[in-house]
Amino acid sequence: MVVCKDRLERIRTNDHTGFEAAAAVANEVTALLAGKTYDQLATLQRKIQDKLTSGERIDTDYWENLLQKLLVWKAKVYFPIFGACHINSPHLG
Repeated sequence: MVVCKDRLERIRTNDHTGFEAAAAVANEVTALLAGKTYDQLATLQRKIQDKLTSGERIDTDYWENLLQKLLVWKAKVYFPIFGACHINSPHLG
């Protein structure tokens, strides 16, 4: 379900912000998260959550979006069949 919601959100984002901008952000997130294990992603998740609750001045939209994408990556790592097979289903976009 998380993977499907992410795919739908990417479609909406592409419609609202333009393909190039969405692709640039997606590439940045992919570079940051690719190749990480589930445990590494869980550690990064805790760090992002700590940053969001720290009270320091940050770009909360960026960090909340990154956290959302990280949860999708965790799902793909934990359930690899969704990362490879179902993400490009014609029923999702």
